Amino acid sequence: MNVFAQWQADQSLTPAERASGKANYADQYLKDRAAFLSYVKDYNLQPHRRQAYRRFLATHDQPPVSRPRQEHQPDR
Repeated sequence: MNVFAQWQADQSLTPAERASGKANYADQYLKDRAAFLSYVKDYNLQPHRRQAYRRFLATHDQPPVSRPRQEHQPDR
């Protein structure tokens, strides 16, 4: 089943079914994913990139699957 089909199936669930864990994508998962993507954006835009990533780790139970790759800084 593709991701869109799973999301569509979630839309037909009642609030009680969602609360019992029958959804493919729980509201908390979507909130955590949105927060993570926000921190990734911050990480990529801020000069002190590690700060945003550490803030994400400090505020969430589970770290993301992989850590952001360190960019090579050429000598100036």
